[in-house]
Amino acid sequence: MIRRTLLSVFACSLLALTGPLVPGAAAQDVLLAVAQNSTYSDDEVAKIVATGLVSGAVDVFNLSAGTPCLAYLLNYDAVFFITDGGPVDPVAWGDNLADFVDAGGGVVVGTFAHAFGITGRWLADGYNPMTVGSFTSGTLRTLGTVHDGAHPIMAGVATFSGGSASYHCTGALVTGATLIADWSHGAPLVFELPGFAGKIVGLNFYPASSGTGRTDFWDETTDGDLMMANALAYVAGNPTPMAAPSLTGVVGQDLLVSVNNAGASGNLHYRAGGTTAFTTIAMAPGATDPTALEATIPGADVTAHGLQYYLELTGCSDLILPAGAPTTEFGRVQVNRTATLTLPANTHVLGAL
Repeated sequence: MIRRTLLSVFACSLLALTGPLVPGAAAQDVLLAVAQNSTYSDDEVAKIVATGLVSGAVDVFNLSAGTPCLAYLLNYDAVFFITDGGPVDPVAWGDNLADFVDAGGGVVVGTFAHAFGITGRWLADGYNPMTVGSFTSGTLRTLGTVHDGAHPIMAGVATFSGGSASYHCTGALVTGATLIADWSHGAPLVFELPGFAGKIVGLNFYPASSGTGRTDFWDETTDGDLMMANALAYVAGNPTPMAAPSLTGVVGQDLLVSVNNAGASGNLHYRAGGTTAFTTIAMAPGATDPTALEATIPGADVTAHGLQYYLELTGCSDLILPAGAPTTEFGRVQVNRTATLTLPANTHVLGAL
């Protein structure tokens, strides 16, 4: 999966000062891969979209009618896998979903997908964060102990009621999985399985809400919508901050763009102010620092009209960030932020996100 970070440099008057860095968010597209009643899917999409936390498309694929191939899945940053029935080909689906994670895609697994609906590499190679078992219902359960209140999935989550049935799976967390929150009776509710190229999160409740008219589903006046949207945004990559490479620019002089990360590869795309087409430059190890990945924008394109660029990076890990930036390890790509800088004519500017 390729995410993109965009830095815009705009010309301003000679008296202008360097403007502040303004964080933004890359667009995220998510797919609900489901085997369930379409009414339930409609409710889930509406709930996720209404939070405003997922900035791109929220689409639905019916697994009861077909199996999305890897190329199809790669159109999305995250997949939410939900079952209330059987996918048409659980083996192929399991193979493709595992391939999607290997390519850096994020996956959220909801009830009843921890109980049935997928086999193939997803189970054989240990991608599912919970052991496959049965499910239970019939007693109203609520949010229990939150073990990691700082986790992005729990942002804004104050209450949760699973409804009169409180459907959830009874499996145990697999070795290596991290428990984020429990149900009120101690069963796992929110959890994560690290160690893969893409993020994998488990939400152990059925994602359709009481908004469908089913009072046995989770209560839509509580925060199940936030848990779903937060989880999708998290596995899609947006909560992970990206530090833009150091930017030093002088109008009329070459502009070096550098990111310190051995083993990475990527391209720099830029366009001069007043133009529409991007020029692409392959990034290469630095001449003086081989651990840096660099590309140079010709000074002829650094004009008083400004310029715009973004990076495509793959194979990165242990990114060396500017002072004060989070020291997060990035898996395959790290471009989830935007920034805007002003560039007064003939003025030296240095900034980093």
